[in-house]
Amino acid sequence: MVDERKAIRDHIGALVETVYPGRVFTTRDTDGRGLDEYVNIYFEEGEIITEGLYRFTEARLVVGYHRAGHPKDDQLDAGMEPIAALLDNEPDLGDVAQGLTPTGFQYSDTTAEFSSLLHNYVITY
Repeated sequence: MVDERKAIRDHIGALVETVYPGRVFTTRDTDGRGLDEYVNIYFEEGEIITEGLYRFTEARLVVGYHRAGHPKDDQLDAGMEPIAALLDNEPDLGDVAQGLTPTGFQYSDTTAEFSSLLHNYVITY
């Protein structure tokens, strides 16, 4: 399971790197010092589901866009736009997952230096 989650984070990270030129972290804990903006990708929680002999996992995946200087919401929206356009429209997940469904978003001021726009997804694998 740990290897599956790492493979998914790495795969989603590689997809994001095709549309986002900045630093992409595939972990919850990030060090944005010295960066004007960055993206991080991480799992928040998951549930293992068994239906007969078939077993799969549905997990909450968070993709966060973080920008220094406490930008306006419109600026966060603009930074997240190419990433959301890619991930919200059935990206190629290869063999790491069966589906990725957008479920919501939230704005936050995660640190004294950065404001964030977090997009939430359910990923099935």
